[in-house]
Amino acid sequence: MAIFPAMGMRRPLLLEGEPGVGKTEVAKTMARILGVDLIRLQCYEGIDASRALYEWDYARQLLHVRGQSELAPDEKRDVDLFGPEFLLERPILGECPARSVSRAADR
Repeated sequence: MAIFPAMGMRRPLLLEGEPGVGKTEVAKTMARILGVDLIRLQCYEGIDASRALYEWDYARQLLHVRGQSELAPDEKRDVDLFGPEFLLERPILGECPARSVSRAADR
């Protein structure tokens, strides 16, 4: 019953329930009917916006730090290790408007 109003209002729909009741099948079917890509987010206790939307490229950060340590002081460049160049977006982030992401991260 929740699918029809959500479609009419063009709003997201959160499906919740016990394992095996058909949540993923509903999502797959709706994505196929609407001709859109399905982005599946496995939720669990402790997941927050940062884990759902992005992760840090720790290997790249580490390589950058190691590389900088081998340079002379005048050759080093100041880089924010938690800036966009070290960010790995998860699929859901690409589908979110920028203002929604910033609001979600503030929660």
